[in-house]
Amino acid sequence: MIYKVAKTEKEFHGIYDLRAAFYKKLTSDLNNPHDVSASYMVERDERHIHLIAVEDEIVMGTLSICVPDANGLLECERLFGVDLSRFKTGNDMELRKLGIRNCNKMSTLTMILCSLGFEFAASCNAGSIFNVSTKLEYNNRFYGKLGFHQVADVKHVLNDRIMRLDVQEVLASQMIIPFRRMVLDKYRDTFEQIQEEYRRIASSPRASLSVV
Repeated sequence: MIYKVAKTEKEFHGIYDLRAAFYKKLTSDLNNPHDVSASYMVERDERHIHLIAVEDEIVMGTLSICVPDANGLLECERLFGVDLSRFKTGNDMELRKLGIRNCNKMSTLTMILCSLGFEFAASCNAGSIFNVSTKLEYNNRFYGKLGFHQVADVKHVLNDRIMRLDVQEVLASQMIIPFRRMVLDKYRDTFEQIQEEYRRIASSPRASLSVV
């Protein structure tokens, strides 16, 4: 599943092969989880939750949750602790900037996913938009799909060495395995607390997950 991120032609300007953009931004977020220069917004429509990273008026990427129905949307809101009750739907979607000095939402969502045992899968859309995604399944119930996407002006993030790498080589040797291991090691001490908190609120339909 590919998500349409940009809303205007300007946002799509400069999009070519974005493997380098994806790799650089992802590793930057992981290495500096509390000091990321991009600002983040949350957008909700009837079937999706989008976390959008914007830097210098350029859409650097999104973290998107696609949910199958209204109940799934509520479950995702609860699971990820994102309060979207005030947001409008359809064409009147409202955007809210998120402060990330104390909490990087991308790292936080990944941390929660790993702590709950979600597995990562990867795919590439014709070399133009790089997509790393995972199905959101818990207790044999499908909640949707979570994807990392990079949409950026290549001039800002071009890395020739990475651009020359084969897609599968990037996936197998440089991103997926180290990515999961890095997150697990970095946040291992907080996993039990997160899991305990999730279990505590799992029976409450309107509760939101709090992350330290």
